[in-house]
Amino acid sequence: MCKTRRLSGDCEFLSSSVVVQWTMLRFRNFHVLGTVLALRCPSTAILSRKQRAIIMVAMFDHSTVCDRADRIAPADFADRGPWLASPLPWEATPFRLVSLLDMLEFRASAFADLFTGMTVLRNEVLRPDMALRRCTKEFFEGGLGEWFSKIETECKTLDLTVTLELASTIRQDIDQYTGAYLGDRLGQLQERAVHELKTKLFLFVPSTVAKYYQDKNPFGADVDAKFPQLRKDIAEAGKCFALDRHTAAVFHLMRVLESGVGEFAKKLGVTLDVKDTWGNILQKIDAPIKSLLRTSPAEKEYREACQGLSSGLNSIKEAWRNPTMHEIAASYDEEEALDIWNLTGMFMRRLAKIL
Repeated sequence: MCKTRRLSGDCEFLSSSVVVQWTMLRFRNFHVLGTVLALRCPSTAILSRKQRAIIMVAMFDHSTVCDRADRIAPADFADRGPWLASPLPWEATPFRLVSLLDMLEFRASAFADLFTGMTVLRNEVLRPDMALRRCTKEFFEGGLGEWFSKIETECKTLDLTVTLELASTIRQDIDQYTGAYLGDRLGQLQERAVHELKTKLFLFVPSTVAKYYQDKNPFGADVDAKFPQLRKDIAEAGKCFALDRHTAAVFHLMRVLESGVGEFAKKLGVTLDVKDTWGNILQKIDAPIKSLLRTSPAEKEYREACQGLSSGLNSIKEAWRNPTMHEIAASYDEEEALDIWNLTGMFMRRLAKIL
């Protein structure tokens, strides 16, 4: 059995709920250190800095490392929690953000179990008393068979279809192998698992820009309600910005502005042409604004709102770096795209209030 260290002393109240397990996995000429940290304390529990330090010391104390893989049994890894009964978050709803916690919670333990199983089996069949013996179907009836079943289970958990196919072939042809050859095949299984894991790609999005990717109404509920046809472009602009595609973000914001400016012009009774430059647009819009009445408080408020919208368009023009609203510059960096994002959002929110 793998050694288990329970925290004590200043962390005594956690002694029955915090377990740190270590498994040293041998993989060719390097080691993979798999760590399973099971926190079963209530979700509301708060650990002090000193208690967290004790946990970290326990995790990095090599005296708790089990350096003999053959002392570990499949039952040591049997319970990884109820989450495995649910679909993996990135498979159930692909093309959305998942947290590092999601990835570790759903995959790290399966990864450790997979390579532990391969290492245990490989070490066992390469023992001198087994290396020259021919394997039989009974191989799968004892403890080693449990490990092989564990490997197949974790291949399914990790969606390693090619590796699982090779594992099935090994199971089918086991009676044709000697222990030494089976050891070679298990080495191939390890290599195939590593190569296949490299094909499972995840894109990291910094937390500082994740909100642009995730926010469903980044310009506010009022804009979302009055411009439902722009939801997709607004959302895509945010996603492009979060994914470091700043010029693409501005392209989607251009489509948002085209619709917004068109609605503003219609409100003022102005007809715009697709060839109009920013200067032409502002001139056409400013003329009727100057003639707006300002007798009553409501008329004054409306006139000031329209003037604010015109001023906002002038700021966008400066950031746009292209004389035509229907075209964008060759490229925009993060700062430029963020300026246009903020200005566009402000314009659309102000516009929604007068429509």
